[in-house]
Amino acid sequence: YSLLDQLGKSLVLLGVSEATVKAELDPYRDGMGRRMPARSTLAEALQYEQEGREGMLKLMTTEQRAGFRLLREAARPSTHLIEAPAGSGKTLIAVKLVADNLRDQLSLGSDCPALLLAHTRGLQKHLLCELKDELLSNASEAEELRPGLAALRMDGLVAFVATVDALGVECAGETAQAEAEVAAALLAYGGEVRGVGLAVVDEGHHVFARQPNAALSGQTRFADAARVRQVLAACLAPKHKLLIFHDHSYQRDGALPSYPPYIPPDATGEQKLALLRQLKRHPRFLTTVV
Repeated sequence: YSLLDQLGKSLVLLGVSEATVKAELDPYRDGMGRRMPARSTLAEALQYEQEGREGMLKLMTTEQRAGFRLLREAARPSTHLIEAPAGSGKTLIAVKLVADNLRDQLSLGSDCPALLLAHTRGLQKHLLCELKDELLSNASEAEELRPGLAALRMDGLVAFVATVDALGVECAGETAQAEAEVAAALLAYGGEVRGVGLAVVDEGHHVFARQPNAALSGQTRFADAARVRQVLAACLAPKHKLLIFHDHSYQRDGALPSYPPYIPPDATGEQKLALLRQLKRHPRFLTTVV
């Protein structure tokens, strides 16, 4: 029984007619849209999450707002690596940047698509929901182009929200592995994920990596993670902005982020120092401009 059912039975025992109990309590049941206690169904969990989102406005801190403005006003073309620890608001800012870009494109009369890239289906779905909420439901329902790749459309504009594997399959097919094979597949690609003006990568330390175990979450499409960079570059418009949100603490091998900037394995000590000097970051919201 639900708590409302138990309350109704108690009221009937106290002499209230069943018709009156039903009339008084049903609006509350309909308003909640679910019975209590929880039945632990997926539909109920999703509705609970939706109700929570509808009652919550996500705001940025002072530091996050400073970083948001810095990235929003960055020139094009440019690539930025934003390194910050877990819980610092990388995903929140990533979603807000894409939503803000769509609104800007709408006001400017431009139609360059945006791309929001993740490493798992779970995160991809989460980003899709967050982006739709950020747009205040002005966007239509997301269109699934393939598993892991969705298009969110709003007044002629589109934002693609994808997993790295889905993007790889979409643009380069399911079999190409070598650089030349991927290049040929990209040249033949006739889909709509191209000419991207803003690309935002969440969890870049996973996206630009290789997960050797297909049973685990991560980039499994390409044996060489460099092909991810090749595919993404082919999707971008000439005047693009590429933002990569990264957490160095997740890199267990102790290596520096390889994208960007890329440090060749055979680089001399002097060359490495020159590249490392590029890693001058904003003191409160770390960013590398390449």
